Amino acid sequence: PGVWVKVCNLTQVPTDGTPKRFKIVAEKVDAWTHSIGELGSIYLRLAAGQTVPLALQAACPHVGCIVTYK
Repeated sequence: PGVWVKVCNLTQVPTDGTPKRFKIVAEKVDAWTHSIGELGSIYLRLAAGQTVPLALQAACPHVGCIVTYK
């Protein structure tokens, strides 16, 4: 929370409005460990005429499993 993480370049986000899944890879530090790895993923979509992508959560809020976009 409160940390910005770059997940891709804006040119990698499809401009036809179709969401594309991107991994969130970042540094993670807690009381015992320090590691760099995948923290999760998000879907990004950019509709025609928009300059800021919409971010959609890729994890189910109920159980936390990864959902696919159809």
